[in-house]
Amino acid sequence: MRKEQQIPFVDHGSIFPFYSLNRNEIKWEDYLYILTPCQIKNGMWFKRDDMFAPLGYGGINGSKCRQAIWLIKEFDRLNKEKEKEKYILSGTSVHSPQLAMGSVIAMYYGYKSLHVLGSTKANTALKNDMVKIASWFKAEWDIINIGYNHNIQMRVQYLKDNYFKDSYFLHYGITLPLDNNTPEDIYNFYKNGAIQVQNISEDIENLIVPLGSANSAISILTGLFLYPKKNLKNVYLIGVGPSKIDFLFERLNIIKKYLKINCTNFIKHFGRKTMFDIIDKNSQNYNLYFYDLHSMKYVTYADKIIEHWDDIILHYTYEAKIMKFLKEKLPELLNEKSLFWIVGGQIHIDRMDYLKPILGEYPTKMNIWQEPK
Repeated sequence: MRKEQQIPFVDHGSIFPFYSLNRNEIKWEDYLYILTPCQIKNGMWFKRDDMFAPLGYGGINGSKCRQAIWLIKEFDRLNKEKEKEKYILSGTSVHSPQLAMGSVIAMYYGYKSLHVLGSTKANTALKNDMVKIASWFKAEWDIINIGYNHNIQMRVQYLKDNYFKDSYFLHYGITLPLDNNTPEDIYNFYKNGAIQVQNISEDIENLIVPLGSANSAISILTGLFLYPKKNLKNVYLIGVGPSKIDFLFERLNIIKKYLKINCTNFIKHFGRKTMFDIIDKNSQNYNLYFYDLHSMKYVTYADKIIEHWDDIILHYTYEAKIMKFLKEKLPELLNEKSLFWIVGGQIHIDRMDYLKPILGEYPTKMNIWQEPK
């Protein structure tokens, strides 16, 4: 992590009126379609999806949290009559916020959670904040010797097929797979993020969007065609991991056919290539710029960087890298005509300390699931 003085944590608030794990007190799904604010900070606009924070600012948060709630809410709605004990299953890296989100949301909906990790050991894994948070929310763990994501996902599928048939597989990147899902299902998954475009100021000319798993970006790009902005000219997708651009256009094309709206109507500026093959100048269109920080070797996904703008501390793995890149390579975008979309903020275990009477003290060991012999 880059060494520089950290600014004090500031609680920016949440769109949730109060925080509780008790579904009889508050239904998180009731807030899926509430718009998070757009704020101007020190001469630049920010979309504050980090304020979609059901347990408070700095707890689980962001557009991926919103999408995970939607997925598990839908699973819960369709499986209420089944009495068998159910789990939320997933597999990802020890650094992924999916671990924390999956475990917290599972507990909120009355499920257990089980996560697959690869190429690590229990005492080592627990040093990572996302593993610690998930364990605090009573997650169970299955650790395999191979660290490749493909093998981790295969293991999750194996567990579901053999031991947890009535449970939910929360797929890597918090997404909805194409298998057994209709174009309407795909659109509905992305819809709650797409509506967030509505309160972007009409004065904005440049939109800056992080690209990780691409699911948040797909929602945002869909929203630009559902709720077009008259002065918006340029969209900058900035990737912080292995490129998901093909996945992004695969999903946009499904939504395009379902909605009968040309939501792939971009002039694409990808590196040295400018592609006009799909542009329809008679319909809403945008310039789409794509910078892949991973393939540029500007940063790696595992890097952690401290970066902030005004009093917003940006996520070490995602937004902080993008802001650093903007400051160094595209400083002309740092003005009041640009909006930086904060997909999510850093998750801090201590921001959920008030739950200790329910959850107990932080865990000192992981609960390892034992495969039946």
